[in-house]
Amino acid sequence: AFPYEVRDLPPQRRPFALPWGVPRVDVRLHDAAGVRMRKVNGRVVNAPGTQAQYGVQNLNSYRLTGDRLFLERAMAQAERLIERRVQVGAAWFFPSRYTYRRHGKSGDLMRPPWYSAMAQGHALALFVQLGEITGEARYVRAAEATFAGFLRRGPRRGPWVVCVDASGYLWLEEWPKRPTDHTLNGHILAAWGVYEYYRTSGDPRALQIF
Repeated sequence: AFPYEVRDLPPQRRPFALPWGVPRVDVRLHDAAGVRMRKVNGRVVNAPGTQAQYGVQNLNSYRLTGDRLFLERAMAQAERLIERRVQVGAAWFFPSRYTYRRHGKSGDLMRPPWYSAMAQGHALALFVQLGEITGEARYVRAAEATFAGFLRRGPRRGPWVVCVDASGYLWLEEWPKRPTDHTLNGHILAAWGVYEYYRTSGDPRALQIF
């Protein structure tokens, strides 16, 4: 039993909701499909966390305006994530295939492919919300597979985004590598994605993690 209540909040009060939308014309870096990209060391790359976050932002804009362009752009972000997923058993993970300095430190590199609980949480929220809005079973299945990634505990070989520290506390790792560093904002954003999944699925494992 938990000493608190997990509430099903209305859309405008959920963690990823904002009172404003994104611009209809995306002036930031994107490809011909409208999918957000990043430039890293002069190279244009897919960045799953950026794409998942932008997808959720577009769904927020769709709710505010009813403009289908935002829905279609959110779906484009989701399709890119699905296309590039790495599957381990029942779990999906979303790889970043470029080298990145963890916290900007030159001696602390995330080497490709690397994964992030923050990207996992945003992707989970994106699939959950697309399932709600479109009614398409494929997004429900994508959410189930993405949530399964939170059940694969690390550190270990292959993809992982969750670990337990020396005091027995569960961490959703924004930067999962040895040594783990328990970045708080990534942990919180990932937990919000788990909340979205629990809200729609009722899965007791999601409640336990959240």
